[in-house]
Amino acid sequence: NLTLYSVFLTPNVHNSDFANAPLLNTSPNIIISHDVVDIPYNAFSDILPAMMGEEPNIAKIESVVIPNSVESINSKFNMMSGIMGGAFAMCSTLTDIVIPSSVEYVGGEAFMFCTGLDTIEYENGYYLPTENNEHAILIDTNLKAENVTIHEACISIQGGAFSKYISIMLGLITPPDMGDGSNLEEILRDYINMNLQEIIIPENVKNIGVGAFTMCMGLENVVFEDNSNLTSIGMYSFMGCSSLKTINLEDTKLEEIGMGAFASMDESMPMIIEEITLPSTLKTIGEGAFSSCSGLTSIIIPESVTGIGNSAFRSCSSLTSITIPDSVTSIGNSAFYDCSSLETVNFGENSQLTSIGSSAFRLCSNLTSITIPDSVTSIGIYAFEDCSSLKTVTFGENSQLTSIGYYAFSGCRSLISITPPSGVTSIGSHAFYNCSSLTSIIIPESVTSIEGYAFYNCTGLTSITLENMTGLTSIGSYIFYGCDNVKQLTIQSGEVKDLDFSDLSNLTTVTLGDGVTSIGYSAFRFCSSLTSITIPEGVTSIGSSAFRGCSNLTIYCEASSQPSGWSSSWNYSNRPVYWAGEWKMVDGVPEPIESGVEGVGYSDVGEDFGIGFDGLGFREELYFNDKRERKVV
Repeated sequence: NLTLYSVFLTPNVHNSDFANAPLLNTSPNIIISHDVVDIPYNAFSDILPAMMGEEPNIAKIESVVIPNSVESINSKFNMMSGIMGGAFAMCSTLTDIVIPSSVEYVGGEAFMFCTGLDTIEYENGYYLPTENNEHAILIDTNLKAENVTIHEACISIQGGAFSKYISIMLGLITPPDMGDGSNLEEILRDYINMNLQEIIIPENVKNIGVGAFTMCMGLENVVFEDNSNLTSIGMYSFMGCSSLKTINLEDTKLEEIGMGAFASMDESMPMIIEEITLPSTLKTIGEGAFSSCSGLTSIIIPESVTGIGNSAFRSCSSLTSITIPDSVTSIGNSAFYDCSSLETVNFGENSQLTSIGSSAFRLCSNLTSITIPDSVTSIGIYAFEDCSSLKTVTFGENSQLTSIGYYAFSGCRSLISITPPSGVTSIGSHAFYNCSSLTSIIIPESVTSIEGYAFYNCTGLTSITLENMTGLTSIGSYIFYGCDNVKQLTIQSGEVKDLDFSDLSNLTTVTLGDGVTSIGYSAFRFCSSLTSITIPEGVTSIGSSAFRGCSNLTIYCEASSQPSGWSSSWNYSNRPVYWAGEWKMVDGVPEPIESGVEGVGYSDVGEDFGIGFDGLGFREELYFNDKRERKVV
């Protein structure tokens, strides 16, 4: 054995002095003098020769006894050069080490790549401290230790104390037995083991840190002691624990579940968690917290929760029902995205929910109906896109909804009925695109903006009602394009300006309310099945070609003559026109007056030419492109 007597390391001693000592290459056991207080980084390290492709200096070191005088075991990580200098780094034959109670600091890479290390004993037993958690992930990268005992006085396990990602993948780490009566307060990130099957979290643990059990793929059970003081589960804490089946947090004081806490690592390793019980103290479910928990069938979110994070339950493919408590104010983007088995979403009567995020329920292909709480003000883009079984969407009488995002209900092929509430001001582009089963739509008078293709390809749509067009200031293109089966259109008031109903080839009836004041350019162009339209007296403007190509149309005007604001080519196709006094209502249907001199009828003989006569043949009228010449015979 080589013994170093009366060695006191001063700042002038180089970090690799021990490593370069030639006698160390022949001694398997290192006993350090009681005068030594600091072991510098690279002191016994083989990493520098290894990095230079040279033979190791101290390959035969098997054990190290550190005296009580030592206060720190150092390491250094150089971000620029990538040189990692642990005090015992690359001591591949080192099998066991005893760290005395006097040690107050162990560097982040102190035992990095000690691939033969089987046992680490901490005399003090309560923590393995590190100075900088940011680099602590490099501790004990390939540690094989299976027998690590943590004293019951333990208050903290620092980040990376037992692992690095490669250790996870190789399954080289067995975590310590925390023991009964532990006072552990924090379990920080990267506490990982693939072979761990059960972990008991002591009652005094308050926080499970970032990545604490990430990729513990054999972990089947997590037990929280009675009267647990747990308040926080950090992000990625149990990510990739693909054997974990149940989580019972009911008796904890948990307030926050962090990002990806119970999420799968990737699609090839889904989580099989079947049951999760959440405590009444929980406030926040973080982003992706339960993402891809494919075994989860139901979950009760407690009344204390105020927010459901983005992708919180994304791709929980077995989830069949969810109840959102009144306390939740927001559902994050993609919160239930691709929950393909989800059939029921329930909200409380006094829900405080204000927003449904983008893609929140997108691809929930088994969802059949949903009632949107009155408190919701916005439905995000793609919120219910491709919910192919969704039949009904219901809003309350006191709904506060103001906006429906683009593609919000796009691809809801089973949607039969939806009536936007009276407070809605905007309907986004493609909002109801390809809702092929939708039969009717009522657009409330509050709407000021309808973006392009809003109802594009709603092939089952037969009836459209617009309550008031007065406030509609922004109108996109082709709003009803492809709605070939619309038969009835009702516009109660306002201006039919820039709103395009052209090419609705099956439209037979258009009802214009008394409040309608104008009809825009080509508004009803090529509505070839339209047989009649009554134009209210208040219409002061009609654009060019408004009824062009309406080959079966008869026009009834409440005005006694053509107002000056009508375009000279408003009746481009010279359809029959009846003015006030020339027609009457019979059982709610306008009809020409056929006898006496009460009115004049017109017959269409071509696109640009027409001839008219009264019921008795006393009058004749010839007209060419709306320039009429009247002749009495």
